[in-house]
Order: sequence, then structure tokens, then C-alpha cells
Amino acid sequence: MNSAGTGLLPATEQEQAQFFARLQEGFLAASARTGEIVRDFRLAGTLVRLRFAGEALIPIIVPGLANGVAGGVSEPACEIRLWDSESTGLPPAPRPRPVSDLTRRGNIWGFDSSRYRSAYHWGEGSVNAMDCETRQAVFWAPTHKYLPVRALATPLRSILHWWMELNGRQLVHAAAVGCGGRGVLIPGRGGSGKSSASLACLLAGMDFVADDYLALALDPEPRAYRVYATAKLDPRSLSLYPDLAARCRTLHDPAFGKVMLFLEDGYAEQLKESLPLKLVLKPSFSGAPETALGEAEPFEIERELAYETFAWLPHVGAGTVEFLNRVSREVPRSAIYLGTERARIATVIKQALASRISGDLPRRRPAEWRPFITVIAHFLQEDRRELRALATEIEAQGYPRTEFIVVASGPGCAMSDEASQLPGTVRVFSYTQAILDAEAWNRGIRESFAELLLLIEPGDRFPVGALDALAGASEMDPAAAWVRGKASGDENESFKPLRGALIRKSTFQKCGLFPEDFSFQGREHRTWLQRAEEKGLRGRPIETVTLRAAGTAARKARPLLLPPDPGLVRAELVRRRGKKIA
Repeated sequence: MNSAGTGLLPATEQEQAQFFARLQEGFLAASARTGEIVRDFRLAGTLVRLRFAGEALIPIIVPGLANGVAGGVSEPACEIRLWDSESTGLPPAPRPRPVSDLTRRGNIWGFDSSRYRSAYHWGEGSVNAMDCETRQAVFWAPTHKYLPVRALATPLRSILHWWMELNGRQLVHAAAVGCGGRGVLIPGRGGSGKSSASLACLLAGMDFVADDYLALALDPEPRAYRVYATAKLDPRSLSLYPDLAARCRTLHDPAFGKVMLFLEDGYAEQLKESLPLKLVLKPSFSGAPETALGEAEPFEIERELAYETFAWLPHVGAGTVEFLNRVSREVPRSAIYLGTERARIATVIKQALASRISGDLPRRRPAEWRPFITVIAHFLQEDRRELRALATEIEAQGYPRTEFIVVASGPGCAMSDEASQLPGTVRVFSYTQAILDAEAWNRGIRESFAELLLLIEPGDRFPVGALDALAGASEMDPAAAWVRGKASGDENESFKPLRGALIRKSTFQKCGLFPEDFSFQGREHRTWLQRAEEKGLRGRPIETVTLRAAGTAARKARPLLLPPDPGLVRAELVRRRGKKIA
């Protein structure tokens, strides 16, 4: 079996090119059966052409896209070929990686070519791929009949994200409205008030670009571009905006949890292709009647922009971080506290734009650039207090860019609903049955956004400044595959040798993930380290205490899933004493 088949090592450039070619061949075979239908769209200043194999996907994809233009006017800058198996009668290309290599974001572990982009989306079962050199892309779905509302609201999101990056733009999760030729960007995670604020402005007659995903440009000036023709709203909030339901076609999928509105039905005259950005507003609900403005720090704006953007766009990376950081520093910003008198929301936003009040708000010196860190923990038991404690501990570090991934298995999977109530960016991935630590860590590594990863266990704690110390040491020695500080609380040093170490994700791409085998329980770190050292990779120790390890009692509460092999245990003990096995 080749390395790609194991699900541990990256696919080669040739293997990724062959997968893209098979998708292209599938489209050509499908369109030969059904005929080809072309639709053109002007998106963020570029012409994007969609070629459909037959009619089946047209009512699924086209209504959600903005700025349709007459076909054949000029040559497209980007071409997307779309087909499904059910309507064309053709099977898809074989899956290129094991199921375990498919992530929630859409990334396929091991598919990291700079030329070929590939994503698989669980919710719709679709495959998205792009050749960044030829500017051609392919979208395939198993059927045109059962695509979820999320896919209809923001069709082709992955491919358009890659296309925007190629044009110096960035697809982001945010809203944008405006008046008098001036625009305001409103980022925010679900439930923050982003959609409520933007739709209140729409009903007040203001210009409207988007309420969910849009494209941003920073050069030659900050500008928001409309990509989608839809808006999304919580079903409970729809009653607060009766005009929207009366004037727009709506779709509601209870599994999606949102009502989708097609805005061009009733508000076409207010929809703008783009607006120059003069202000960023970070929303939150105040509970008071009046809406008011306040101060916002750059890192708060960056975090609000990043939260959903990083969670749902495949192949986001350091370039995305740098782009969002520029937005947070270069566009004047403010917080907006949304009041219960919703008619006043638009008035306050109009006044802010007209008076340029944002320009008078403090613009503090940008913080020193720091790389993203993903902290990964495996919970085998339900312990909400410990989950809250760890999330609070990470947030209290004051480190500006963190992501906390919790893999919860067995009884611990009941904690999935806790993430939205926790500070910082916390993502929970659940398994109903208990799984090996190695499987949990590997899931966290695959799902992580950051290049720097840190493995901890429930009960572990960070001394003040630990993340800064680890990140600083990693930046000082870019050749080090991992950096590890001292750990307190375990005089026998029996804890896993990579626990609390800051590891580069690229190291796992070079030498594979942890071995997911019962016989390696308790030896996963050492086995992986041996493999890394065989490939010439090295770590760097630092003298700073960066981890207070959980005590022995906490570790004993994590039982092995199967009894270990006595021979393996004996061999490991003898190896640690530096003796030869008889």
C-alpha cells in the first residue's frame, strides 16, 4: 500500500494532479451525456463561468449567487465545471483518502499541494477541486436532490474562497451595509447580532452587500464585494422582521437551524455589488433599549472575522491570518452594543458613517505578530467543569491567536453543546464510543487550523506566559520540529514526552501521524519521536516551565481501552533503563 493509502503521509503532487484529472474526466463524460449549460457571474471584479452538465444542479447553485451577467460577453477569468452522479448516471471518482482523513472544514489530510486544492464536505457529500495554475475547478455532488440549505445559501464557497485568494481578495464570514457610498463591515460569530444588525439596516433602506459571507479587498482601498444573493436568520428572529418574510422567498431546514432568504426578490434596488469600507463594527447584544458605540481592540476584530472563516473554509492558512490582521489594523473600528429597539440600530450605524466618529476612536499600536497555536485535548469522560477551566486557562494566557480543539469520546461526547458558552475559539469533535488517545490526537491534528500544535491532557495547566515562551522559542529556531519547556508536577517524568510540547504541523506531514494501534497504547509519543528522529527531525528544549502536568491520580483515571501486551510493557521498561532485552 502506498503512503496515501495509509492515511498517514501526504499524497504526492502527482497523486493530487491525477485526482483532479479524474474529476475533470467525469465532467466531460457527464456533459457528453446531458449537454452543457453555461452561466456567467461577475464576482469581486472577476468573471466566473459555470459550466453545468445538464440542468439538474442549476436551480441548486444559481439562485444563491449574486451578479449574474449575460453569457459569452468575454472570456472568463475562472471556470467551474459542475456535475452530479444521479442526474448524469455516472459514478464519482474513487475517494482519494481514507474517511478519517476528511475533516469538518473540508480539508483532506495529505492534500496540501500549492497548485491543486481539494475539499470534501460532509454535509452535502460534495467534492470541490481547483487547479490554481489553469484557473479551472470542478464541483461534484452525489445527487442534486438532497443538498442542504447551507449549500444553497453559499454555493461553491470553497472554490470561490480559493479563487478570491488568487485575486488578492479574501472570502470572510461577515456582513456589510452602507449609505452615501460608504460601507461598514460587521463581523461576528453566530448569535453575536451580525445578521440582526445588517437586516435592520436593509429594512431601514440602507445599501446592502451581504449578511453572511462576502469577499474583501484591501488594495488599492478596503472594499467589500457581494458574492451571494441570500441572507440567513434565526427562525425565532424572523417574526421581528415581518417585511422580510413578506417580500422574500424563504427556505427553512430545521437541521440547518436557519431560515434562508432570497433578497433579490424584494430588495434588488438596495443590493450593491461592492462598497468601500470606512468602518468595522464588532456587534453584541446589550439588553438595553438603546444602541451605542464603544471601543474595540484590533485583536477583537481579527478574532470575530476569523472564528467562522477558519472553521468552514478549507486551506485557510497564514495568508488568511495576515489578511484579517490587516483589516483589523487598517480600517477604523468600534464596538456596537445592539439595543432592543431595533429600529434605532440603523440610525446609529448611519450616524457613525456620516460623522466619521470611528476615526476619532483610539487606534492603539498593533501587537507584535504572533503565530496561531492550536491546543488539543482528549476527554474520555464528561467533565464540564474541567473543560471550562481549560478554556479559561488558555484565554487567560493573553496570547492573541489560539484555537482549542477538544476531542470528546465515550461519555465525554455529551459535552459538545458546551463550546458556544466557552471563552475563546473552542471546537468540539465527538465520538459516541471511547477511542484511543492516538486517534483523538490525530483527529485534532487533522482538524487544526494552526501550524503550531500543543497536546495536553485534562487537568494540565499553563503557567503565566507559557504560550508566549513556546511560540517565541519556536520562532527563534525555525528548524526545530518541536519546542518543549519544563513540566512540573511529575518528578518521575512518566508523562508522554510530547505532552506540552509545541509541535509544527508540518512535522506530522513529513513523518506521519501517531500510530492508531492498541499495542502502542502509552508508547505513541515515543514511537512517533523515534520515527521523526530517523527522518533527521529534532526538537529544542527550553528551560522555562510551560506546563503544570496533571497529577498521577488524574492519569490513572484514563484507563487503557484494552489490556496492554505484557511483553511490550516489559520491553518498554527495560528500554527506559537503557538495558538490552534478553
